[in-house]
Amino acid sequence: MISHQHKFIFIQIPKTGCTSAQKVLEKHGGIVKQGPTKKKSIYFKHRTYSEIEKSNDFKKLKEYFSFTFVRNPWDWLVSNYFYCKGKHAPYKRKQYSHMPENISLEDWLYWYAENIKGTQKEMIVDSSGSIGVDFVGKLENYQSDFNRICDRLKISRTKLPHVNQTKHKNYTKYYNNDTRKMVAEKYAKDIECFGYKFGN
Repeated sequence: MISHQHKFIFIQIPKTGCTSAQKVLEKHGGIVKQGPTKKKSIYFKHRTYSEIEKSNDFKKLKEYFSFTFVRNPWDWLVSNYFYCKGKHAPYKRKQYSHMPENISLEDWLYWYAENIKGTQKEMIVDSSGSIGVDFVGKLENYQSDFNRICDRLKISRTKLPHVNQTKHKNYTKYYNNDTRKMVAEKYAKDIECFGYKFGN
């Protein structure tokens, strides 16, 4: 999401609460969907920082305040699974057309790590591999970190709604030693970069 009116870039990593923040930010105006009329804003969802970096407007966009939200990788994967299996299943079936049907969470964790490449960190690095955004908020501190963003943008603080929330038990209940270790290895960059550990 890019707003020229408020001069910000919001890198929206899937299943990190980005849709909730998007709903609030849209109310402040200056954000329209990508289309024939792009005078005030351009709307990008789930675009990476490096993709935006390649745009013709990037020289100007570098001056904008950029931010994102991340999530504990173990929790992130469990939320993704229930999102795929829940009311959003038809949409996700199109996106992951090669995903086995009726797959268990344990098998899905291995399938996802093997077939869906990319980490949260990779969505926010620049062409040199360094973190490109100015601020990285955490879903675990969602409201307080979003308040800091609102203050930086000089817009009113707003309580975040719960959009696309999945219902499940605490993510720690779904792991065994093997799956826990697998995630630690596959998503080591996220875990190290954002200071996560299993259980926090």
